[in-house]
Amino acid sequence: MDITLISVDNDVAHHGLRSISSLLKSHGHNVKLIFLTTGNEMTDGNILSSALYPESVINQVKELTKDSDIVGVTSMALTAERAKEIFSHLKGKILLWGGAYPTMNPDICIQDVDYVFRGESEFALLEFVQCIEQGKDLSGIKNLWLRKNGVVIRNELRPLNNDLDALPIPDYNMKDHYVLIEGHIVNMKEEYFFEKYKENLLLVYTQRGCPYTCSFCSNHTFNELYDGKFRIVRKKSIRYVINELLEIKKHLPSMNKIWFTDDCFLMRSREDLILFNELYKKHINLPFRCYGIAKHIIEDKLGLLVDAGLKEILVGVQSGSRRTLQYYNRPIFKEDILKASKVINKFKDKLMPRYELIYSNPYEEKDDLLETIDLARKLPEPFRLDAYNLVFFPGIALYNKAKEEGVIKNEEDAGYDSDYFNANYHIRKRTNVYLNNLIFWISGIHTRWKSGKIPKPLLKLLVKDSTISFFERYRKFPLFLTYVYTLPGNVKLRIYNSFSMKNKVRLKNLLRVAYA
Repeated sequence: MDITLISVDNDVAHHGLRSISSLLKSHGHNVKLIFLTTGNEMTDGNILSSALYPESVINQVKELTKDSDIVGVTSMALTAERAKEIFSHLKGKILLWGGAYPTMNPDICIQDVDYVFRGESEFALLEFVQCIEQGKDLSGIKNLWLRKNGVVIRNELRPLNNDLDALPIPDYNMKDHYVLIEGHIVNMKEEYFFEKYKENLLLVYTQRGCPYTCSFCSNHTFNELYDGKFRIVRKKSIRYVINELLEIKKHLPSMNKIWFTDDCFLMRSREDLILFNELYKKHINLPFRCYGIAKHIIEDKLGLLVDAGLKEILVGVQSGSRRTLQYYNRPIFKEDILKASKVINKFKDKLMPRYELIYSNPYEEKDDLLETIDLARKLPEPFRLDAYNLVFFPGIALYNKAKEEGVIKNEEDAGYDSDYFNANYHIRKRTNVYLNNLIFWISGIHTRWKSGKIPKPLLKLLVKDSTISFFERYRKFPLFLTYVYTLPGNVKLRIYNSFSMKNKVRLKNLLRVAYA
């Protein structure tokens, strides 16, 4: 069959879509992939945007899908309205909706399409296509919600796939891949693949699932859906991972860095990491970054990854407050972070840690934020602190709680349809305005003399009660300072986004040569 799969998100990495495409192709189906990423002409320079597509783009989608029997769209909460926009213009085709948002909100999505897929759906979609081909009934396909004769059928989930090696390598063959560039949907090229990154960086998953159920994360809902019936964390074998990277290098030869986006690469066994060290250095030999959960950061395991080429490790801290972490249902506390940071610091000449915080949480009180700042001051330098705004995504536990308790009075309060990285937008509508701004100010590189954007001696003054009281009284002043600080970066981004794609690629190549 002729099938088109569309991503309306802001990135072309999309592992799930590529995995589904390769499985369908391995069974003889013709598959197009369309990545409707957004440029400055839609987003006004925002890194993330929920802006809808202009009519000219929709018309191009209609032309590209005119011969397709099935059109599937994947979306997150941020881009759900784009998915609806496409569905409204493709009436008469078999339309499917999958991804994180439909998985958590199928009752909403089934109002716009007849078929909604939940959870990991490679084999569910393959079964669906085969049933369509053979004229069989679709009513019993697990993972599928469907509308039939005006009635919604809600099928249960199938067991999770425990053998990830049984799946074909994700589809990075750029034939029949398309991307939205400057208002035109064009054939994918290698330079378009890396356009949104400073480096030619590739995002790769080597495992699925997370053992933790943090209330701010979709993994909480995902784990609850499967309700302990199936093994949540599943890993590709190391040899499969190396073969996948070798295959990707054939299609993306200018790739120069890899980001393993597993929830925790260090959850692998020591034997796995020994084999990875050997094969990765021999066959791939590129610098990489990965995530690490503090309780799993062990010196000999970390040493194997550093020796293989690990340059950055991202560690979720979220908060220094035990109360906040319990609210997040995250049993990784200050003592765990400090213990892990000491292990990481043993490799400080080769490895840069990036500790991630969540701020702009309306539930947090003054003491919670001060504990977070205190923890940041105790981490051994050098390190980078990344601060992200708390976003309430529809369907996750935190969203449901905030909705029930009136913290989310309207959907705008949830923040999911805004640029998650826009400090000015999120900080101004929360409590503890000054301290949340202060956490933003200390994000960045920490050295012996500097905490992010602030000299260390000054930080001591800024956390005094008298200073906090003053700036809470005159809260427009810290908001103004944050605006002034972020203004040059926003202007620079808008200028960069005003360049043509050709000039963006030229500039990127020039900078790569200059910094080499």
